[in-house]
Amino acid sequence: MWYPKYTPRFWQRFFSTMRTHYPPSATGPCLYLTFDDGPTAEHSRWILDQLASYQAKASFFCLGKNVAALPDLAQATLAEGHCLAMHGYAHLNGWKSSTADYLADLEKAEQFIQSRYFRPAYGRIRPSQAKAIRAKGYEIIAWEIIPGDFDAQRSPQQSMQLLKKKAQDGSIIVLHDSLKAGAHLRVLLPELLAYFSAKGYSFKALP
Repeated sequence: MWYPKYTPRFWQRFFSTMRTHYPPSATGPCLYLTFDDGPTAEHSRWILDQLASYQAKASFFCLGKNVAALPDLAQATLAEGHCLAMHGYAHLNGWKSSTADYLADLEKAEQFIQSRYFRPAYGRIRPSQAKAIRAKGYEIIAWEIIPGDFDAQRSPQQSMQLLKKKAQDGSIIVLHDSLKAGAHLRVLLPELLAYFSAKGYSFKALP
């Protein structure tokens, strides 16, 4: 499975509609961990507990249908100081959806998620969709590193090696709160938190 696992920072000028990283922090190096697709009954509570053990904050790009099904987990995410962000209602592929259908999906999700941050499913969004979503007041968030926790052809060790090589102050990293990624994430996340904490990094929610 091929997908761009790393977005060089100079590419940001060509993809200015979507943010891939933040400037270096004045308070010491930090990473922005983000989790797509939740909440899930199987993994969300475990993720929150792992983050709490390092006093780490993160951002959860949730699907409206999952928040509707598991509102208590969504509320726990907010109550513990994390960011609840928008990932649409039903994980539509923007390249395969009309702008009208895409916006209708977003508006359905807005019944369950209130946020100023939006991440398109698969990172795929048409210019007309991006323009309309920004007009609604959203900032569109992509990522600098996608280590591939959802990828059956990659091991947690390969994902961790990519993070060790590419992660830097201000990196936005995308992980997944999903059944597909769960086994991989349960190996990767504790190692990621331990390694970068030992390097002096903090973990912040989107500002």
